[in-house]
Amino acid sequence: MPSTRNLSTPVAWLVWVATFTVMVLTVLSVQSVGDRPIPSAYGLGHGFLVVGSRLVVTLVFATIGALLIQRRLEGPIGWLVAAIGFDWAIQDYAVWYAVADLVGVVHHSGTTAAAWFASWNWLPGQIGIAAVLPLFFPDGRLPSRRWALALAISVGGILLGTVGLAIQPGGLFLFPGVINPLSRPDLKPLVSGFAGISFVLMGVGVFLAAASVFVRYRRSAYRQRQQLKWFAYAAALAALAVLASIAVRAELDPSSDVQLIVVAYWVSLGALPVAIGIAVLRHRLYDIDVLINRTFVYGSLLALAAGVYSASIRLFQYFFVLATGNKSDFAFVISTLILGAVFLPARKRLEQLADRWFNRRERKLYLFADHVELVAGISVIDPGGLARRFLKETIEALGCTAAEVRIETSGGVKALATHGRIGSVALTVPIANPRAELGSISICPRSAGPPYSSAEIEALTHAAAAVAAAMAPIAENPQPELALAR
Repeated sequence: MPSTRNLSTPVAWLVWVATFTVMVLTVLSVQSVGDRPIPSAYGLGHGFLVVGSRLVVTLVFATIGALLIQRRLEGPIGWLVAAIGFDWAIQDYAVWYAVADLVGVVHHSGTTAAAWFASWNWLPGQIGIAAVLPLFFPDGRLPSRRWALALAISVGGILLGTVGLAIQPGGLFLFPGVINPLSRPDLKPLVSGFAGISFVLMGVGVFLAAASVFVRYRRSAYRQRQQLKWFAYAAALAALAVLASIAVRAELDPSSDVQLIVVAYWVSLGALPVAIGIAVLRHRLYDIDVLINRTFVYGSLLALAAGVYSASIRLFQYFFVLATGNKSDFAFVISTLILGAVFLPARKRLEQLADRWFNRRERKLYLFADHVELVAGISVIDPGGLARRFLKETIEALGCTAAEVRIETSGGVKALATHGRIGSVALTVPIANPRAELGSISICPRSAGPPYSSAEIEALTHAAAAVAAAMAPIAENPQPELALAR
């Protein structure tokens, strides 16, 4: 009987193929509709960008979900991501299957059923992203047993809302011109109650899901914090994109409103599965600090430039009107010169602030530890070279004046690598695995700057554990040629 791990690859890509097949059927339905007008009451964005953006994001969810299932079949993260992609693919197909009939292109059997299904099926996937997925990220488990209540609240709200949409009297949610086949006038009070309760429960569920990310971040070690940063960054990007699109809605032609909001919404959501994939698979995991750094610098710079330019134009136009009675193009020239004068100093100051807040010293040690874990699994470790590399990364990351790496062998303690003159030792971290202590790394104080922080000590301990795991086979079978390496 094949093991669960052996089944991971076929199961993962079977889900992906099913999603892609449904997407192809959706594209065929969209092509059949063509440029025919769709009633605005349907709330559908009609156009290449709108349909294409949603399909691309659906495919991204399906692909990332398949990769995570392939690597981690036992965890729910991959299944949740893949399920969202598959759900959206079915949702799109049901919508356009019904539309093709309702606009008179073709006549399908089951159009009413497809319209009914599409009118409630959208809710679990949309709300599940915000109210359920964060509870399990990044390790596939709830932060603690107490958070099962938050999961129950979210799931309960989603179920009540879905049932309410499925049995609402009158026209369907997405297709008001189609009467709900389950419509019954006597259900109206019940549906209204479901709607109110589900709205409250889903709101509380989203809040608790966001709180779980914050709580998990405070309790977690550095690596998991980096994973949570990726998730939070993508979620914040999606929220800002939606808010920005809504904010400019009043400035646009009404016919463009739906398309702009739908495209912005789906494009921003596409960042979420990418961030989840990077975080869980740990590919370029530690680049999130660089990304946050650049976003802070250039986002703040853009906002500052826009504010300075707009304010200076208004100010100088005011003075020109007072002096001459007319506006002048010189206001734009002067404003541009002012903007050019403040741009570089502002950028330099923002970069200094970003480097202070987001460029953490210990990042290099975690990158080194991940590299050691990867190399140890596929090649033979040179203990002297590894010790020298460990020493080099420690000095560059922590800025210490001198350091020494030592290792235990059957012949006693031998220094494998040293740098500088060892005087007063500020910190000694053991190089140990669960079975034995193999040695230690000792570092002297920094030439300038504060003492070593708890985060830096934690990073050094993590790197030392990775070195111990890689050196364990060699330490158990010592070689006489291990000697001092400077």
